[in-house]
Amino acid sequence: MVKKLIYRTLCNRFTGAVIRALYKDTVPSVRWRGFRFNLARKETSNTILASIFWGFYESAEVRLVRKYFRGDVDAVEFGSSSGVVSAQIVSRYSVAGRRYLGVEANAYLKDAWLKNVQRHAITAVDTQLVHAAVYYDAEAVSFQISNNPTASGISGTPSSSLANVITATTLTKVIEKYSLTDYALFCDIEGAEAAMLLSEQEAFVRCRYLFIELHETVYHGKDYNVNDLIALIESKGFELIEKLGAVCYFEKR
Repeated sequence: MVKKLIYRTLCNRFTGAVIRALYKDTVPSVRWRGFRFNLARKETSNTILASIFWGFYESAEVRLVRKYFRGDVDAVEFGSSSGVVSAQIVSRYSVAGRRYLGVEANAYLKDAWLKNVQRHAITAVDTQLVHAAVYYDAEAVSFQISNNPTASGISGTPSSSLANVITATTLTKVIEKYSLTDYALFCDIEGAEAAMLLSEQEAFVRCRYLFIELHETVYHGKDYNVNDLIALIESKGFELIEKLGAVCYFEKR
C-alpha cells in the first residue's frame, strides 16, 4: 500500500510533465546513475516518463540484469520497447564482438531504442532491432499501439478493419535466421510467453540464461498461472535462481 502511494505521488501526468519540461525528451534516471533515456513525446506518456526518471519502470528486470548478466554470450530481447532494459543489457558487455538482437512490435519506438542502446554500450556490440511480434498461431498479427508500453499488444490476427498489421516471429526463427549459438533470452511480451514456452523445445537448448516476466494467461483455452509457467521452464532444463514478483531469472542446469 505504501509503495503504491509513493508511486502515485511520484509517477503521474503532472510530475511527468514537469520532468519533461526540465529535461525535454532525454531523461536521466535518479535510481540508475549514469543512465539517460531518449523518450519521444508521442510514444511515451508523462506517467511512464516519470516512472523511468525515478527508476520504477521495469525495476525488477533491471535489478536482475545488473546482478546476474555477465555479458559473456549474445543476447536476444523480446519486447525491447524504447530500450530502457536494452541499455542495461548492452552496458554489461566488456568485450567487443558480442551481438544484441532486439525484437519489438512497435516500429515507432525504433529511434528511441537506437539512441538508448548506442549511448550505453560501453564496448562495440553488434546491435539490431527486428520489427516483429512474437506469435505462434499466424504469420502476421494486428498490433494495437499505446504510449504506455504495457498497454500495447496483439489484438488478433489481421482483418481488413484493423491497422498496424505486422509480421509474426518465433524464437526458433530468430535464432536460426541470425545463427545464434549460446545466448541469453530477455523476455517481456505481456502474456505471449506461454505460447513460446509451450511451442519451443530445441531453441531453448542453446539458451544459457533466461530473464523473463511471467503473466497469468489463457492459451488455446487453457489457463496458465505463474507457477505453471515456471514448471514449464524448469522442464526445459533451467533452474530458477531468483524471482522478483513475476520477473524471474533462470540458468541452464
